[in-house]
Amino acid sequence: MLTTKSPGYRHLFGPVPSRRLGRSLGIDLVPHKICTLDCVYCECGATTTRTLERRAWVDPDAVMAELESWLAPSDAAADAPAAADYLTFSGAGEPTLHADLGRLAAWLAGRTQIPLALLTNGTLLGDRALRAELAPLSLICPSLDAVSEDVFGRINRPHPSLTAAGLVDALIALRQDFPGQIWLEVLLVEGINDSDSELDLLADAIARIAPDRVQLNTAARPGTDPTITAAPQASLARALARFGSIAAPVATFTAAAASTSASDAVSEAPAQLAEALLAVIRRRPETLARLAASLGHDELTLKRVAQQLEAQGQLRTERRDHETYLIATVR
Repeated sequence: MLTTKSPGYRHLFGPVPSRRLGRSLGIDLVPHKICTLDCVYCECGATTTRTLERRAWVDPDAVMAELESWLAPSDAAADAPAAADYLTFSGAGEPTLHADLGRLAAWLAGRTQIPLALLTNGTLLGDRALRAELAPLSLICPSLDAVSEDVFGRINRPHPSLTAAGLVDALIALRQDFPGQIWLEVLLVEGINDSDSELDLLADAIARIAPDRVQLNTAARPGTDPTITAAPQASLARALARFGSIAAPVATFTAAAASTSASDAVSEAPAQLAEALLAVIRRRPETLARLAASLGHDELTLKRVAQQLEAQGQLRTERRDHETYLIATVR
């Protein structure tokens, strides 16, 4: 089972069910929640430290030790490293803030054939040295939610030194320097960045950036601002029409859950399963269905574990857009 390798890791989580990357092993390089932005929709919670400082926020040698352990051969086929579609620098903060990101990427690329990905808000990519560090990656997924400075400020709440114009320029430079795939995410929030004028600005910026894909998303999971709502279908349709044929909605994760029986799983390692579940939802809220697909257990098993954790005060549930999310109460 996938859960047998998750407990005990401080910097790895999952593999988690990613709507964009399939089954993704997360590599968390920055403590919760250190970022360059404080986005209103962020599923990881409010930013605790808003900074542009690149430094070794966590011990890179400890990260490499955990990756060595995770990549080690296993007798259980479902627990083999190939069970992940991507190894992804992501987590509860902005990964490019870690000064050793490039070193870790190069080291990891020499040890596995699993493609490496980066989820980033893109705000530091104006740094040419940082862009050079990203060469070992197969895929970079940056974000662009707004082009006008006013809307950028409202939705992304950036560090004072950052501007929307600077972010667009950084993404154009990334396209010029990076030979791999670039999948640009645009996340719409009703009443903030889904106006015709903002969509037109975004479409123009997308044409200049020239990503391989545009992944259109909306505020589906609970964010930092409880008043925000997902963009209506009409707004999403208008955006898709403007962004062109490279744009598509973010797909729902569809990997099949493992066939582990509820009774066998609970008797086998309930503490391990609870720890693996918490490791995921400490980074972002998630549904039972997607957790089941990721962790290799049926929903009934996870529901029982989640109920125990909720009774202990370690998680809560929240209903959002017809789905129930599990949210960690302690980071």
